Amino acid sequence: MIRNFEIVEAVGLSFEAGYFDLHNDYKIADLWNNGGNFHIRFQRLPDSVGGQDVEIVFFGVCFLESDVLPANGRNLFISEIGYKNPDDVDYDWLLSEFLSTTEDHLFFRFDADHFLRIFAKIAEAKIV
Repeated sequence: MIRNFEIVEAVGLSFEAGYFDLHNDYKIADLWNNGGNFHIRFQRLPDSVGGQDVEIVFFGVCFLESDVLPANGRNLFISEIGYKNPDDVDYDWLLSEFLSTTEDHLFFRFDADHFLRIFAKIAEAKIV
């Protein structure tokens, strides 16, 4: 997966717009599928200082697995973000950014051990 971002210390997102602590400063505002693309919108928490909402768009989704879809207004918070080898179904541990390859799936672990696992041709983070 070609990405314009890095996952930092399993909780942060870093790209050209800066660093975003998705664990402490954001909640999942929305998850939706738009044809072959999938969107995750992160909304800044009211008690966080400054910042903007962030979205990751996955273009050309090839793999999607989750126990939170449809989201239906759930309050989801990031516990951990990492990577999984396509053949690995042991969700107890994740690969870090530096151990991952372009073939690995991106894995979002939410509170209460819910998850979303995704692979696409391109993943792009942006400010919304």
